Amino acid sequence: MQSIIVPGAVLVGLVLLIWLGLHIRLAPFASFPQAPGMIEAVPLPDGLPAAVERFYRQVYGDRIPVITSAVLCGRAMLRPVKALPAFPSRFRFTHSAGQDYRHYAWAAEVANA
Repeated sequence: MQSIIVPGAVLVGLVLLIWLGLHIRLAPFASFPQAPGMIEAVPLPDGLPAAVERFYRQVYGDRIPVITSAVLCGRAMLRPVKALPAFPSRFRFTHSAGQDYRHYAWAAEVANA
């Protein structure tokens, strides 16, 4: 009888630990360490379609910003396969236009558990 109880208790404990681990929300990444730079703007180009020109004028006015880089950070629940439970994760995407791209994404980090 004890040969069934011990493995059963271990299995229940393991399932409970996995279930708890999937419900821990990861802390977001620290703020991006670089300060935002000056935003360069250029005049609205001629020859744009009417709808595009109307949109840019409503949003930006006569000058539109030149985007040279972007940083996106966040948290999500990832489910790679529908049959599996969702894994808590966090991400940071860094893009320098025309130069490079980096991303950092972690799902259910063991180091933070």
